[in-house]
Amino acid sequence: MRVEKRAFFDHSPQRTYALELIMTLISVTTLASIDLDQPALIRDLQGDPVVVSRLREIGFVRGEEVVARGRAPFGEPILVELRGAMIALRKGEAACVKL
Repeated sequence: MRVEKRAFFDHSPQRTYALELIMTLISVTTLASIDLDQPALIRDLQGDPVVVSRLREIGFVRGEEVVARGRAPFGEPILVELRGAMIALRKGEAACVKL
């Protein structure tokens, strides 16, 4: 009986597409890491319950559109537009917002 060896990483178009799709689904984008002026929808809030509660109170809820409008020179705080209001968030707070 002869067993055919297959390469672990065959580069067929179907496999490449499947891997790209899986990587897209696995990767979680947060508000802390999106590009400036790129609109995104909030999918979930995860993290410290106190921070998540505060974010919900000021309007960060699932389905809302947010846009990162600016960053300070060292990347913190992040200026975010939500429902027409501009809100400054620390990186840790923005990381709780999953897009």
